[in-house]
Amino acid sequence: LQAKMVVLFIGIGKLFSMGTGVNNQVILHSRFYRYNLLFISLLLLFTVSLNFLLIPQLGLVGAAIATMVSIMLNQGIKTLFAWWKMGFHPLSLGTLKVLGIIVVSSIGGYFIPPIQIDFLAGLWHKLGIIAYRSALLATIFGAGVLLLKPSVDVHETLLKTRKRFLGF
Repeated sequence: LQAKMVVLFIGIGKLFSMGTGVNNQVILHSRFYRYNLLFISLLLLFTVSLNFLLIPQLGLVGAAIATMVSIMLNQGIKTLFAWWKMGFHPLSLGTLKVLGIIVVSSIGGYFIPPIQIDFLAGLWHKLGIIAYRSALLATIFGAGVLLLKPSVDVHETLLKTRKRFLGF
């Protein structure tokens, strides 16, 4: 259980970092590149202090929580900085739509009924179940993207692909 919690917390931190990660590149390639030293110093301060506080109480899970919170605070500050200094914000209403689609897909994935693939055995049976569940989740996610249209670019690409392959 402890290892699962570590993976969960680190994964959440990295997912948040990926969602706001374009800020790093924008700041580094702008006239504000010198501020990156400040952001790295803040990340170091957050990480050391949170690890100092949480590891004695929670052990390995505390280190994972400290890492997640440090990453999220640092990326949040960079996002606010990019918005304040450059008027640039990587998140939009479409981002919230995609997060909603992910939540619904995840909940739907939890309730996918188990199946028995009789003609497969051993590893092939497990791979068949993975393929089945993945196809269902991809269908749920794809339907959500098609219905909610979170991105104009993605929607236009899907329309072009449909016309190209299906002819309408």
